[in-house]
Amino acid sequence: MENENKIIAQIKKLIVDKYTLPSRDQLLEAFERYKATPIDLLISLFNLEYGELDWAKIEGRLLEEIAIKHELGVGLIAHNEQYDKNWYSNFKQENPQSFYWSRFYDKQKEILPPQVLYTLAQDTEQVLNLCGAPNRQEQKSVRGLIFGFVQSGKTLNYVSITNAAMDAGYNLIVILAGATNILRKQTQNRVIEDVIGWNGVSDVGVGLIKFEAARRPTSLTTPDLDFDRQIARQMMGGYTLETVTVPVIAVIKKNINALNNINTWLESQTRAGMINKSILLIDDESDYASVNTRAEEDPSAINGAIRTMLNKFQVSTYLAITATPFANILIDIDNQNPEHGYDLFPRSFIWTLDKPSTYMGVKEIVIERYKNVIKLNGPEFEQVNQNIVDNILKIKRETTFNKLPNFVFDALQDFIYSCVKIRQTMGHNAPLSMMVNLSRFTFHHIELAQLLLQEVFEMQQQIRNYNIQVCENDSLKRIYNKYLSDGDFYNNCDLDSFNRIIALIINGIDIIDVHSASKREIAFDGRRSLNYIVVGGLSLSRGFTIEGLITSVFLRSTKTYDALMQMGRWFGHKKQFADYISLYTSPQIRLRFETIQAATEDLIAQLITMHERRQTPSEFGLNIQYNPEIGMQVVAANRARNAQRMTIDMSMEGRLCETNKVWSNELKQQHNDEITDRFFGQIVAEGQKVNFGENLYLPGKRDEYAYKAVPIKYLLQYISDFELPHKLLSQISNKMPFYFLSRHLEEWCVDFDFLLVEGEGQPLFTIPALNTSIKPSKRIVNVMDDYLQLKNNQLSTGAGEESAFLDKKYGTRNAARLARGKLFPKRPLMLMYRINARVECEGVVEPLNALDFESSTIWGWSIIIPDTGAERKHKIAYANSVLLKKLAEEAGFENEADYLNNYNEQEE
Repeated sequence: MENENKIIAQIKKLIVDKYTLPSRDQLLEAFERYKATPIDLLISLFNLEYGELDWAKIEGRLLEEIAIKHELGVGLIAHNEQYDKNWYSNFKQENPQSFYWSRFYDKQKEILPPQVLYTLAQDTEQVLNLCGAPNRQEQKSVRGLIFGFVQSGKTLNYVSITNAAMDAGYNLIVILAGATNILRKQTQNRVIEDVIGWNGVSDVGVGLIKFEAARRPTSLTTPDLDFDRQIARQMMGGYTLETVTVPVIAVIKKNINALNNINTWLESQTRAGMINKSILLIDDESDYASVNTRAEEDPSAINGAIRTMLNKFQVSTYLAITATPFANILIDIDNQNPEHGYDLFPRSFIWTLDKPSTYMGVKEIVIERYKNVIKLNGPEFEQVNQNIVDNILKIKRETTFNKLPNFVFDALQDFIYSCVKIRQTMGHNAPLSMMVNLSRFTFHHIELAQLLLQEVFEMQQQIRNYNIQVCENDSLKRIYNKYLSDGDFYNNCDLDSFNRIIALIINGIDIIDVHSASKREIAFDGRRSLNYIVVGGLSLSRGFTIEGLITSVFLRSTKTYDALMQMGRWFGHKKQFADYISLYTSPQIRLRFETIQAATEDLIAQLITMHERRQTPSEFGLNIQYNPEIGMQVVAANRARNAQRMTIDMSMEGRLCETNKVWSNELKQQHNDEITDRFFGQIVAEGQKVNFGENLYLPGKRDEYAYKAVPIKYLLQYISDFELPHKLLSQISNKMPFYFLSRHLEEWCVDFDFLLVEGEGQPLFTIPALNTSIKPSKRIVNVMDDYLQLKNNQLSTGAGEESAFLDKKYGTRNAARLARGKLFPKRPLMLMYRINARVECEGVVEPLNALDFESSTIWGWSIIIPDTGAERKHKIAYANSVLLKKLAEEAGFENEADYLNNYNEQEE
C-alpha cells in the first residue's frame, strides 16, 4: 500500500495547490491524469517500488477524503479590549510569502484532507488575530482559550499557530507540554518535526521542505532535556532574547522546577526590568495544574510562575489549550494581585474548534462500540466479572495481579483479529494499538505487562508452525473460530493467507508499560513493531497520543469530569477503522462518559449562543451541567473555589414568563416600539379574530385586539428582537428564562393566541399599526441604573388575564393553565401591555415623567405556557464568576431562593 499512499499524497498536494478546496470533479480529473501516466514514469518521479498500483483503492481513498467535512471554529471575543483583532490578516496580505507557516502548510498537504487543511488555515488566522500583534501598543496582555475535543487535533492547531506567529514576529514561544516527561518528549518531537525542522543532526519534517540555516528557530529544549539554564545559554550562542534575530522556542514540562528555571533565566535576558520583546505562551492541557487552587493573595506555585513569566515581557499572550475547559471557565475573572497581575481567566477570547466528520467521540465509541465487561462470556461468568470489576475500581497499593482479568483476554483476541482484517483488507501498514488502563500504580502496570507478555509469547511459540488449526492456546482457538464464522472475510481470505498474516501480526506485537519508571520508550515509527499493546495509567492520559488505538480496556475510578474525559485516549479521527474499534469497560463508566459529554455539549451550546449574540467572555456567564447521581464532581473542589452550585428549572410547563424589567434607555424603547408595530401588523394579517361568546373569559373592556392561532414564527422573531435587561441570564432568570422559553416555543409550539390588554383611566396611548388608542396599564416601578424594575417582579395581575379565551369555569390561575394544556397543548397565550410606569416616593405614587406621558409608557408582555402535565426538568450546574457577578447585579436575585442553591441533601 506504500506506493498507493505516495500517489494519493501527490494528487492531494497537486489539487490543493491548484484549487485550495477542490470539488469532486476536479479531484477525479487529477486522478485520471495520474492514472493515465506510464507506470515507469510514476516509479521514477515518486520513488515507488516496482509493481502494479491499485487504482481502485486510490480513487476510493481520495473520494473519502474529499467528502470529509470540517467547519471553522466559533469565537467569543472581548470587543471591549482595545487592540487590533485583524492584524494577522493584514500581515498575511502584505507578506504573502511566509517562511515558517508555508513550509508547515506544504507538509500538511500530503497528510490532511482538503477541507481539514482549509479549516486549519482559517482557524489559525482567526486565533492569531485574537492573540494580538507581537508589537502592539494597546492591550499588552491577552488571555485566550482554545477548546477542542479530546484527540481532535488541538496539537495540530497550536503547532500551526506557532509557525504563523514566528512569521509574524513573535520572539519567544513557550509551550507548556503537560505534567509528564513522556508527554513533554512527545510534544518536543512534534515541534521538531513540524516547526523547527532540525533534530540536531539533520533536517527533518518541515526542514526537508524548505531550509535556511539563518532562519532556523533556536530551541532551548531537546527531546531528552527539559529547560536548563546552562543549555539555554549554549543554544543562544551569546545572544539574548533582545538581540537574537530568529524565533526562540522552549517546550517545557508543567513543573515548578522547570518554570522557576526559565523564569530565572529570563531575568538575565535584560537589564531594563521587563523584556522589550513578545512572548506567546501556549499552555497545553491548561485546566491541569495551571488553575490557581489557593487564595489570590498567595497563588499556587505553577499558577504564580506562569503569571510571573508573562509579566516579564512588554507584550504577552497566554493561549490556553484544553479539551476539558471546566476549570478554566470557573476561574474568577476579577482575580488579581500586585505581584502576579490578573489570573488566567480567558477574558480576551474563547475559541471552540469544530470536530471533522472523521472524528469519533463519546457517541461513536463509548456508546456504539462499548463492550460490557460484566456481560462477557455469558451469564455464568457475570458474577465473577462483576467481582473483578469491583476489585479493580477499589484497587489499592497492596493489590496484586496474579492473572489477567477475563475481559483482557477477550480484548486481546479482539485486537489481534482486528489487526489481521485491517492489514489484509485495507492494506494498512501504520501502527495499530491496544491500551490497558486498570490502575494508577506503576507496579500494577509492570505486572499486567508481564502477564500479557506471557500470553503473547505462548501464542508466538505456537503460531510458528503457520498452522492455527493445531494450536492449543485458548486465545488462538477463539480467534480461529472467529475467522471460520466471519462470512465475507472467510470467503475472501483463504486459510493459507490467514495463517501467514496472523503469524506476522502476533510476532509483531510489542508490549510496553508506559510510566515514569519505564526504561523503554514508545515511538510510533514502525521500525520496531507495528502492533503495540500499551499498559499504563496517568502517563496514558492528558494529551498522550496512542497511534492507531483500536482496542481499549479501561476501568478507573476517577473523581472529576475532566480527569475521566482526559483518559479517553481512544477518541480521534478514526472513521476508517469504525468497524474495528471497541472499548471494554463497565456500565457505570459508560454512564459517566455520557454525562460528561452532555455537560460538554451543553457548554458548547452556551458558547454558540454567546457567539450569535456577539457577547464577550466577561459579559456572559457560563455554567457547567452537573449530575449528582454519577458520583463525580465537575472539577476538584480547590479548582472550583470561585464557582457556585445552583439548580436551574429547565421546564416550561405551566410557566408564566414576563418582562418584569424594562429598559429606561430611550433608544432601546424606540427600537421596541418599532418592532412591536411590525408585530401587530403580522398578528392582524395572519391570526384569526376571536369572537367571544358569553361563556368565554375576556379580561378588560374591549375585544378588538384578540387573535388566536397566529403562526409561532412571528412570536419567536419578536421576542428575539425585543430588547430586555438581563436577557443574557437566559438560563437563570426565574421570570424570564429566555433561552428555555425560546427553545420551548421553537420545538413544541405551532401557533399562539394573542390579547392586547387594556388598562383604565386617561390619557390614551396611540398605536399607529392598529390605527387606534388604548388605555395603558399602570404599574409601579423601581428606577435602577439603566432599567426599570416592576414592583414585586410582576406584570400580569392574576388569574383573569391568564384565563383569556377559556370557558369561565376555568377562573383560577391553576385551572387555566391545566385547561390550556389539555385544550391547546401547543398554543401558548401572549398578553401584551402598554405600561404606564409610575414611581412611589414616601407613600405618594406619581408618573415616572410627569412632563412627558409618552416617555413614561413602555411595552411589556407575558407568555403563558400550557401545562400538559409533563415531568419537570431541572439542571444542576456550577456557575462561574461572571455569571455570579451578573446575577448579583440583578435586583431581587439574592432573595429568589427557588432557583439559587435550590437543592437538598438527597442530591449529594
